[in-house]
Amino acid sequence: MKTRRKKNLKDKPSVFGTGLLALDIVFNTERINEPKFYAGGTCGNVLSILSYMGWQAYPIARLNGDLASQHILEDLKRCGVRLEFTSCKPLCDTPVIIQKIKQSKSGQGQHRFHFRCPKCGTPYPTYKPVFASTMREIIPKIKMPKVFFFDRVSRSALVLARACADKGVLVVFEPCAIGDHSFFKEALNVAHILKYSNHRIQGIPKIQTKKTNLMLEIETQGFEGLRFRNMLETNCKKEWQHLAAYEVKKVKDAAGSGDWCTASIISMVGRNGLAGFRKVTNAKLIEALRYGQAAAAWNCGFEGARGGMQSRSLRAFEAGVKRIMEGSVPTLRATNSDTKELKDIFKRLCPVCG
Repeated sequence: MKTRRKKNLKDKPSVFGTGLLALDIVFNTERINEPKFYAGGTCGNVLSILSYMGWQAYPIARLNGDLASQHILEDLKRCGVRLEFTSCKPLCDTPVIIQKIKQSKSGQGQHRFHFRCPKCGTPYPTYKPVFASTMREIIPKIKMPKVFFFDRVSRSALVLARACADKGVLVVFEPCAIGDHSFFKEALNVAHILKYSNHRIQGIPKIQTKKTNLMLEIETQGFEGLRFRNMLETNCKKEWQHLAAYEVKKVKDAAGSGDWCTASIISMVGRNGLAGFRKVTNAKLIEALRYGQAAAAWNCGFEGARGGMQSRSLRAFEAGVKRIMEGSVPTLRATNSDTKELKDIFKRLCPVCG
């Protein structure tokens, strides 16, 4: 039995990632329900979704064992995510993000993120990267992955990205902001795939240099779809190509849809690492991007960035995505949980009033 398990794990592609790993507390203001606790943040979501899709996923973080990190680790464990590198020293307090969902007048779900304790107003802890010295110690322990993903620029992320790129690992960078220009330029020079939202980041062309490894640039445009530039040597089409978004008849919550798109693209084109990605045709690339867009549309039928994972099997997800790609958008309903006092839950997670 143990031998079979080892073989199955060996057959799975692996992905390492570092960046925002936070506790998502999701609740609907229309119903005073018990909040749902998820491992969130872009890095947390992308790696959890890839685990759901059959990958071995290894987040690298500094969780310190506080209550918020306990919720994160429980969720990651349920998702099958590997936890070997989630408590890198020095440890630090866990970021917390509150997501409130309410219905608009048209009946569509809308969400807002909050980063303070609702009881005392104290800001929740923010993201702190792994130390570069710690990352250098981790590198020899990392078995050859197919993909390295990062969403926050830091010296440690760049150290691992460069080490991975030198070994033929596909490096995917999905920034939420530009921040330090010198670090950002370095990230663009080492990454092979760049994906970003035009609602969050503008002005990237002014930062890009001729010295770059970029082979694919993806700019998402919300409900307008996305555009991309294919710079693969064998199939170079440097001009922008646009793909319209799939229709979503009713949005329960759009949070996390970009993460589903990213994870789906990685799963479609990254299973054979950088060498395999170099051989991807433009037609195959479009197929992967369309699959990612359909996965993003599917996610809109659930509350929370990964609500669909809690109530739908992988087979059901794949069938739902297939129907969307064929032009059908099913009505999906998320399950509700029992009523509980919200303030008490938030208090226990607050580093001050708790």
